[in-house]
Amino acid sequence: MTEPILQRQLRPLAERQLRQRLDSVTIAVLLVAALLGLILIVARTALSPLVVYLWMAATVGAVVVSRTLVARRHAVDFQQLASNVEREHPELRAALKTAVEQQDSGGGLSYLQQRVIDEVIAHARTHTWLAAVPVRRLTVLTLAIAALMVLTGTQAVLLLDAVRHAAPNNVTADAMSNDLTVEVLPGNSEVQRGKAVVVLARFPGQVPGNAALVIGPAGGATTRIDLTKNLNDPVYGTTVSAVGETLSYHIEYPGGRSPPYTLAVYDLPALERADAEIVYPAYSNLGTKQIPDTMSVSLIEGAKLVVAFTLNKPVASARLVDPKGTPIALTVDAKNPTTYTLASEPQDSVKYRLELTDAEGRANEDPPRFTIAVHKNLPPVLKATFPGKDSKISPLQEMALEAQVTDDFALRGIGLTYVLGTGEPVEVPLPADAPATGTSPDAATTKSTIAHMLAVERLGAQPYQLLSYYFWAEDVGSDGKVRRTSSDLYFAEVRPFAETFREMASQGGGPPPPQANAELIKLQRQIVMATFKLGNRSAKSAGDPALATDIAAVAGSQEAVREQLEKIAAELTSPQQQALAESARKHMTTAQEKLSAASAAAPVSSPSPLLSEAQVAERAALQDLMRIAASAENMVMRSEGGGGGGAENSEQRELDELELTQAERRYETESSAQQQQRNAAQAEELQVLSRLRELAQRQGDLNEQAKDLAAALRAAADEAKRQELAARLKRLQEQQQEILRDVDDLRERMERPENRERMAEARQQLDQTREQTQRANEALKQDQLDQAVTQGTRVQGQLEDLRDDFQQRSAGAFAEDVQRLRAEAQRLDENQQEIAKQMGDAQAGKPQSLSGDTATSPVADALDTQKQAVNTLLTDMRRITEAAEESEPVLSRKLYDTVRQAKLQGVEEELTRAGELARRNFTGPAQEAERRAGEAVRQMREGIEQAANSTTGDPVANLRRTRSQIDALIEAIHQEQVQQGGAPAGDQPLVAKADQQPTGENGQPAQQGQQGQQGKGQQGQGQLGQSQQEQGQQGQGQQGQGQGQGQGQGQQGQGQGQGQQGQGQGQQPGQGQQRQGRGSVAAGSSGGEGPGSGDEGPLSGGSFQEFSDHLRDVEESLTDPTQRSLAAQVRDRARSIRADFKRHGNKPQYELVHQQLLQPLLDLRAQVSQELAKQQGDALVPIDRDPVPEWFTDLVGRYYKELGSGK
Repeated sequence: MTEPILQRQLRPLAERQLRQRLDSVTIAVLLVAALLGLILIVARTALSPLVVYLWMAATVGAVVVSRTLVARRHAVDFQQLASNVEREHPELRAALKTAVEQQDSGGGLSYLQQRVIDEVIAHARTHTWLAAVPVRRLTVLTLAIAALMVLTGTQAVLLLDAVRHAAPNNVTADAMSNDLTVEVLPGNSEVQRGKAVVVLARFPGQVPGNAALVIGPAGGATTRIDLTKNLNDPVYGTTVSAVGETLSYHIEYPGGRSPPYTLAVYDLPALERADAEIVYPAYSNLGTKQIPDTMSVSLIEGAKLVVAFTLNKPVASARLVDPKGTPIALTVDAKNPTTYTLASEPQDSVKYRLELTDAEGRANEDPPRFTIAVHKNLPPVLKATFPGKDSKISPLQEMALEAQVTDDFALRGIGLTYVLGTGEPVEVPLPADAPATGTSPDAATTKSTIAHMLAVERLGAQPYQLLSYYFWAEDVGSDGKVRRTSSDLYFAEVRPFAETFREMASQGGGPPPPQANAELIKLQRQIVMATFKLGNRSAKSAGDPALATDIAAVAGSQEAVREQLEKIAAELTSPQQQALAESARKHMTTAQEKLSAASAAAPVSSPSPLLSEAQVAERAALQDLMRIAASAENMVMRSEGGGGGGAENSEQRELDELELTQAERRYETESSAQQQQRNAAQAEELQVLSRLRELAQRQGDLNEQAKDLAAALRAAADEAKRQELAARLKRLQEQQQEILRDVDDLRERMERPENRERMAEARQQLDQTREQTQRANEALKQDQLDQAVTQGTRVQGQLEDLRDDFQQRSAGAFAEDVQRLRAEAQRLDENQQEIAKQMGDAQAGKPQSLSGDTATSPVADALDTQKQAVNTLLTDMRRITEAAEESEPVLSRKLYDTVRQAKLQGVEEELTRAGELARRNFTGPAQEAERRAGEAVRQMREGIEQAANSTTGDPVANLRRTRSQIDALIEAIHQEQVQQGGAPAGDQPLVAKADQQPTGENGQPAQQGQQGQQGKGQQGQGQLGQSQQEQGQQGQGQQGQGQGQGQGQGQQGQGQGQGQQGQGQGQQPGQGQQRQGRGSVAAGSSGGEGPGSGDEGPLSGGSFQEFSDHLRDVEESLTDPTQRSLAAQVRDRARSIRADFKRHGNKPQYELVHQQLLQPLLDLRAQVSQELAKQQGDALVPIDRDPVPEWFTDLVGRYYKELGSGK
């Protein structure tokens, strides 16, 4: 007997050998059947249908019987199998045969026998024994069986058709001789493929009792459909749905039938797909990009676009029509008449309409749109980062210069150009710290930082010389030529190395330098910078008609500055100053002449040389003006009481910067242009976020429908059901195609110039998502639902990841805005307190005036300023409220409530009233109005701080905060029930007990405090009523609580599973269950609401509104619809219990509160904790643990009820 281990190794080979024998027998039977079928076809004139059916049944029976007999009589010959294996593996050297022959004599195998078997088994594990019966042989047999089956099936169809046509056709003759006549509509007609057709049979004379439609493909099987008749109308009819091929039909009725008619099927011309190829220009170094199945493309100017439109059939005309109605004919592919090509080099963005017309003149329905978005090759953007402004330098200084350059594609060079005095420009090519070449069409915008240390000493700079400099970068324009872009022009004035400063006397210090001199320097600098920019502009856009006008305007400005200089020169007394003024006047005259000549030459030639000469003269004039100023004034440092000329000193700002750096508030100094730019970027990100959220939801819904459809198709038993499912599959294909188009539209939005840099990384991720979407679309088109679901799930995951990234990014942007609001609110609160102090100090000894004195006081001015600042703050809050409504609903609602409260309190009106009263010296009423305004400002600050605490883009932090809020709600309800005696008091909070419930089979406690634990240092994070508790209100409503000490400590880490007692000093025994200091809402003041208002608690006390608000916060912070619904149900039930209490004055029953409020909140907390554990990468998560089904919970409840009733 062969050892079982050897049998297991040889068994697959035996099964393959059996399959070979079965296939061979089947081929033999089918060959005989095919031969008989051929004989029957030759003798078809003498055939009857019975013979054909017998032949078909005999063939099937013979195949089944032969395979059954062979399978039953097959016995495994292990010796033969061993011989076959050894023929393929001669290295066994008869070892397998020997091992097969070994017998167990009863005492087990000997060592040598076991050794032989082990060697053979080791060989089997490293070699393929199945090669003894090669797969190729089995494949050939299978193909032969398939071919023979097709052959016999074809013979059966031919024989049945021959038998049917050989039968005598007496029906037609009977119909001709019958008196009944019939009119059939639509008769011989054409119908669009896939459309339904109504067939009517009208009988003008006698109407038969019934009629039927016999319809089917020409020469194929027919289908009989009974027609229906409407009352006494002599018309029978029916609807043929979804005609997919040309059909032949006729009407049969008792005693006759109509002539045959034909329904010919036609297809309207339609686009099946469009494949684009983009050949990027050489300057971009991006090569070629293929975009399959797309209806929108984004490219840069200079790129070549080739689009292949694949149609469902050849057409007579295919063209693209732009919005103006201009047609562009498409070129038919010589190899494929259904493919039409567009080859172009688009210069502007355009949306085309694809119009198709076939040979019969039929046009396509709803012509599709094809969008081409052309993005300009933008010039580099340079920004000087250090020093980034005009400055002063010493002759021995090494001046550090830094700039940042950004470009969308390849940079050819970057550098620095400087000019000392009236010398020639010096160019210094500079290296960059980052590669300046594009790598892919979706690569992030190139950024480089350039730096240079300019040794002023080596330049031979002299005091009072002017050093001007700017950075430049070169790239390749769309015309293939190198273009240069320059940064702004900056000036550095060379000051004397040993410059001295003295402090100006309190009320004097000599005559100040004329203010007009400083104005002249400022105007001349602006002229130099304007001329510099005009020079750059003339090099880029020669022949611009507006250029001459702008140059003329600068020339006029130069003339005006020269006239002012002449007025000032008349007042100068120093010969040196007069000489410098004359030199400056001559340079200004030269500059004006050059500018006038450039303006005249601009329309016909490039004015760049003349502008360069004008700029040299302008710089020389500016240098002379600065020397005049240096000789006319002593550099002074303003003391606290400084006055006179020191206030007008042009060096004061520089000296202040040398002494200290004043930190300016960002909220105040941010320009409106920057604010608008940030708002626009934020709006774009919110739009992208909204589209990502919608796409992820749609893809998820489509995946679920595809899963259901796949299961339904596998279970479909009849043809009608399959047709219905096929229609659903077609709708799914259309939906997936729409998602693909929307992904293309979203990518085009990300590609826009204003979004290109910020969304470069997201655009790359979206491209990967598009590839997966394309695969899902192709799988649906090929009816591969399982593959489509797999790809669709990947698409959904990638879209959700992108959505979460943008969610976090937008939340971070909102957090930045809210922090700015918080800083401004704090500043306003501090200013309001300072105003109150000033008004209190000014009240003593000031009589009220009835004379209407309107002299502006400092306090009134401060109140006016405060009102403007409050108005600006409220405007920003409204803007953020609207922007955050979708992505941050909690933040939006809190800010909205704060704005509404500020409006109700009339903070702006109170500030206005206080200012007017202060101007008229009505100190008492002014203080009262200020007090109300101050209270409103304080509450506004607190509201903004609460909103800032709710802002987070981190889902883990959001879940932690939500769970903390749920914990506080649970403890608030539980403690109220404990106080009322409805619930047993315990030494641990309810949420701590919930954390200690066993989760494993061994009854081990759950991970206490492990999931989302915040640590003991975070006191009451996200808890309810926190601000009130921190102000010493923890102990309200507790009788005999003592001083309420330590309650702040007692609330540490509440809801995090720690479960420790409050560590309050002086806490009385027996009070461990009273935990109003744990951040619950039970500590709110009763406010005298309803019966029993003296009791504290959310249901029977005065903190119900706060309790309800925090329940709403929990609901809005949850993303799962089921969880949100559960939180909403708890809030509705709590409102109902509260209403019953206020109406009847009865205390809420513990069983009712536990069932309707506490237990749902505990369930919600468990779900949030489980989701939090999934989000945390290092948390221990219980596996294979599903929530208890509701039906099981109800069943257990009924069991215990019946058990308690004694039944």
